[in-house]
Amino acid sequence: MLTHLIGTSVTASFLILAVIALRAVCRKAPRGMICLLWGLAALRLVCPFSVQSPLSLAPDAGHIAERIVFSGTPVPSPPAAAEPEAVPEAPIEEAETVSASASPDRAACATAIWLAGTGALLAYWVLGYLRIRRTVAASVRVKGNIWICDWIDGPFILGVLRPRIYLPSAMNREQFFYVLAHENAHLARRDHWWKPLGFALLAVYWFDPLVWAAYILFCRDVELACDERAVRDMGRGERKRYSEALLSCSAAGTRASVCPVSFGAVGVKARIRAALRYRKPEPWAVLAAGAAVALLAVCFLTDRPAAANIDEVEAPAASPAVHWLSRTPPSPSPGPVTPEPSPRRPAKGEVLAARQEALEGMTQEQIDRLNYVITSQNQWWEREYLSNILTRLDDPEDLAWNYFEETGDIDVDTGVGRSDETGLTGDERVALMEREGITVDEFFEKYGTEYSFTIADYSKYSVDEIVSMIGELRDSVQNEDLRTDLTYLSNQILWARETHDMVYVSNMFKLLHDMDYYLLRYGPADQPSTDPYSGISSVVSNYYGMLTVYGAAHGKGAPPVSAK
Repeated sequence: MLTHLIGTSVTASFLILAVIALRAVCRKAPRGMICLLWGLAALRLVCPFSVQSPLSLAPDAGHIAERIVFSGTPVPSPPAAAEPEAVPEAPIEEAETVSASASPDRAACATAIWLAGTGALLAYWVLGYLRIRRTVAASVRVKGNIWICDWIDGPFILGVLRPRIYLPSAMNREQFFYVLAHENAHLARRDHWWKPLGFALLAVYWFDPLVWAAYILFCRDVELACDERAVRDMGRGERKRYSEALLSCSAAGTRASVCPVSFGAVGVKARIRAALRYRKPEPWAVLAAGAAVALLAVCFLTDRPAAANIDEVEAPAASPAVHWLSRTPPSPSPGPVTPEPSPRRPAKGEVLAARQEALEGMTQEQIDRLNYVITSQNQWWEREYLSNILTRLDDPEDLAWNYFEETGDIDVDTGVGRSDETGLTGDERVALMEREGITVDEFFEKYGTEYSFTIADYSKYSVDEIVSMIGELRDSVQNEDLRTDLTYLSNQILWARETHDMVYVSNMFKLLHDMDYYLLRYGPADQPSTDPYSGISSVVSNYYGMLTVYGAAHGKGAPPVSAK
């Protein structure tokens, strides 16, 4: 649940930022229209679903939320190792389960903190409401829903289903007209409903500072909208007296912190200025504000459509860079790599049935952990595959193997640079090339020298840590086929480090790919459209036949078996 709330919060935060920007730009727009923009933000926070649109600018925040909740789990990062150990002679049956992080504990702790914060805000609200109810218990009814009380400092509305307007008995009677005009504007706009709803959302999403900013600005815009409604038919003299009443009530003070709506609650200086300078909004301003509401609704209340269903798209032929990556039986000396025929890709129904069977008996936290670790590692290797790292690893001496051998700052590639030995400025260098009629390359070949440099990267997790995390996942799995695949994955990672043999990297890459896209997810249909590392159809739609649940026989020399 907390992961879902964080994901919703992240998505809504983009809409809140857009509203704040439009609010600053559209100063002449009616405040009632600005309040509609805040309504869109509230709808995004409340609504459990959204319509898909190709115009959507909302991000897919699922992976961001998982990274926040499971902050101790691995992010997409290359495996690396310290000192090499002896090459295993048999498949690992049980990986050590020294946990690299306790994500279930972190998730439980985060949930407890969230519940405590939500409970504290709701308790503050309820206790404040009860305190005011006790204060106004001795009020005297004037007429209708208007009540006079000796124990309050300023006017306000209390109640949701049967709201009452409470006025202080010490208030100047000449100000009653203007105060009631404002409070009746609140009632007409149903602000005694919307402000409690806004506070309830704040109590749920209290961890997001942008939600706090949205609530504060929403309260100010609500008061400005009511001021506009109250003074729109008043002359300049009446607007001046309205502002005096506003100033008087703000000086007296109100219980705005716990009361839904009150006359002099917030932003008094800006409200007085707006009331005195009020002009009927121009039609173009109203139309522009309406267009802004519609634009934000289309762009931020919708989600980007998922990729086309993989059943409806013919699988493209595997590229040569993928086709030669062949699964071979694990052994210290695997022999030459030979192409295999592409196995049949499981249909969506088969994937859903296999997933249910493979994850049976696991808790939701264990499933979330498994999804995160496998998906993050697959996405890192997929990015590196697109960067041709797998081709480089075909050379046992390539620096890319440092991802397996070292941790921390590592050298992963080399580059060649050229230095200018002439000492000329840029303009002088250009003039020299023009005089001699030479190109930039010819200039450096004639006057410069070449030098080599190393390209560095950061390797966060060692091979032993990655294998330990996979072993932890394996212990939480009840299904024997999935346990077999996780054991096989551990073997390939270890043997890749020990032997620098590309075959084991190929097996690891393909098993991570199949497990992510054809067991825990379903290909492009579940691929986040904002994922910067993957989502290329020709890569995602490949199925390598590595999953035991569909009949693969790891380490027995058998070819991949297609799902029936």
